[in-house]
Amino acid sequence: MKQYNPLTPVDIAAIRYMVESDRFSMGGSILNLHAKDPSRHAPSPREYEPITFDMTVPISAYPDIIASAKEEKDRSGLPAYIFSHAGDGNLHLKFLCGKNNAEDWETIEPENHRMVFRVLALGGTATVRHGVGLGKKPFMAHENGSALSRMQRIKDLFDPNGILNPDKIFP
Repeated sequence: MKQYNPLTPVDIAAIRYMVESDRFSMGGSILNLHAKDPSRHAPSPREYEPITFDMTVPISAYPDIIASAKEEKDRSGLPAYIFSHAGDGNLHLKFLCGKNNAEDWETIEPENHRMVFRVLALGGTATVRHGVGLGKKPFMAHENGSALSRMQRIKDLFDPNGILNPDKIFP
């Protein structure tokens, strides 16, 4: 019988965060809970902010993106967990960053860039179900190329005053 490691304090904090913030209603499955430093103090859910990388790849590339997500999670040293919808190639990599910890936030920005470019190289998309928002806006031109200007014209047709999600989608 395979032996499993007991949950670390950071694992418990991640589970507590998900339960207290009703994150289980998101669906999907928990693949892994991990922190690079298991001795790290388990913070209260009010001490950190969850940052989600939401992406989708073709099913054939799913093992590659899971491996990449685990590498980024391990590299960061931050508490993080992975949710997925394996049937459609959708993956959520969620980091827990200290709300007032600039070092945590500086750590996840390059993580986000590496994951987005990895997803795009695998033929996936970085926008998925939760839309573009501010976090994916810088990658829109790279992902969509010349189609981005057509998207802008369509949006302008339906939103001539620019009141729907202003400054959220187009760089």
